[in-house]
Amino acid sequence: MSDNVDCRNLVQKYIEYLSQDFIIYDYLDNDCHIVTPFWRPDGNHIEIFALTNKDGSISLTDEGQTFDWLFSIGMEVSGSKNREDLINQLVKRYNIELKNGTFSLQLNPDSVGADIHKFLTALKAISSMILLRKPYGKPTFKDEVELYLIETQQEYKSNYLITGKTVEHRIPFYLNSNRNWLIETLSANTIGAAKPALYKVTFEWIDIGASGQNYKKVTLIDDTDNKWEEIWSNNRIRLPLEEYSDQVIRWSQRTQLLRIAGT
Repeated sequence: MSDNVDCRNLVQKYIEYLSQDFIIYDYLDNDCHIVTPFWRPDGNHIEIFALTNKDGSISLTDEGQTFDWLFSIGMEVSGSKNREDLINQLVKRYNIELKNGTFSLQLNPDSVGADIHKFLTALKAISSMILLRKPYGKPTFKDEVELYLIETQQEYKSNYLITGKTVEHRIPFYLNSNRNWLIETLSANTIGAAKPALYKVTFEWIDIGASGQNYKKVTLIDDTDNKWEEIWSNNRIRLPLEEYSDQVIRWSQRTQLLRIAGT
């Protein structure tokens, strides 16, 4: 970033904005109800509660509001193994607790700020991923990428429609960082399955490039379970991707996406 940008001032302004948009109410005897500036997918604010435990420690909880909201939009978790599995996966990922339909996290006195941020991010991700999850089957690689964008609070659009020189294309993600980054996701378990995906992506990038639009094209590769060594490092796969993509990023090196976004 340019030397004439005062990054500390930018961050301070953001913190000031956030602090003004937290609304705090008394709750029960000595506890509090916090309306945050963060939203669920329906546009309503995420609300949390800070409760005092018997030992004097403090726990954050959503008081069951996340499950209540999911029930209200027809996405009840109870009775759906698919949704229950996803909830358990996210609870484990964020190291929070789930009991009787209520999410909670006991605060560590040495990391209160980080814990509050983690809890809010978890509630937002849980709400978003339940809506994104297909009725059946495991999360796709695209789902994992979208969860990562949500976790890292990136501004993006999904299933972005763009007109190339000859046809329209649906690109999984447009990263709105004033840099016009298009992100295509690739996952395959065999070289045979990788080839059609390769042809699709290279055609997209060639056609969009030929349209004269100023997009930067990123191909994000699922390299879990040695897929890079066994599939994507093959020259007939790798070289065309590198030729027609502005950047090829492995999932194991996904922090590069944050640098693209300038965060």
